[in-house]
Amino acid sequence: MKKYVLTILVLEDDVEISKKITNYIRRVFNSRVQVLTAKTYEEGKEIIDSGIVDISLIDLGLPDGDGEALIAMIREQDKKMPIIIQTANDEVNYQLEIYKKYKNISYLIKSELFEQLAEELFDARDEVGYNKALRLAIPGQIVESVSVYDVCTIQPVAKSNHLEVIYYDFELEDYQSVHIKNTTLTEFMENYNEVGLFIRCHASHAVNKKMIKKIFRAGNEIEMLYRDKEGTRIYVPMSGKYKKEVIAQLKGLF
Repeated sequence: MKKYVLTILVLEDDVEISKKITNYIRRVFNSRVQVLTAKTYEEGKEIIDSGIVDISLIDLGLPDGDGEALIAMIREQDKKMPIIIQTANDEVNYQLEIYKKYKNISYLIKSELFEQLAEELFDARDEVGYNKALRLAIPGQIVESVSVYDVCTIQPVAKSNHLEVIYYDFELEDYQSVHIKNTTLTEFMENYNEVGLFIRCHASHAVNKKMIKKIFRAGNEIEMLYRDKEGTRIYVPMSGKYKKEVIAQLKGLF
């Protein structure tokens, strides 16, 4: 099973260029990315609205609209998402105008795209926190660092001040469970949720939005389908205090 640690949108109306960019991105990240492609403004908007995109690569000239209008829309929803513009427009004044209007954005000229794209992609990856890792430990032994992208749920360990972190090991194709000692869920969310992966559904439980494929119901507990090989169903408690926020953030998965 492929391990998707990032989701990248490629918005490009030229099918051949889109294929080249997609294949290049997959080579750069050793196929460990999900690349979503769109040819029009409306297709790009629909993918952005799904809330699953980490990085956007956007062509400014689109058949049904202006790529910059989509950038403006993204910035209204997400101030931090890395955006890489790829365009034939090499006018310096226009580039400066773009940099003044938008933060966390890169501007690449199509004729030089593949000379600079890898570096921009790695910078963007770091920006969304791909390199953020958990240092986990079971009493008496140290466990290898786990990427936050692999974590599924976080919950308390009974009669202790430890957290149990359940994550998916993509090499073993199985779930693993480890403990973070002397940590509360609030502390975990403060330390490891800077890129917004996790959502709290209960005073004692949180889930990783990127690992959820579908939600079947959301009452006193959430019944979810995870993005693993088997399509594992998992049940996590949900309290009324967090229900509204959970439904708002995960509405596209119901």
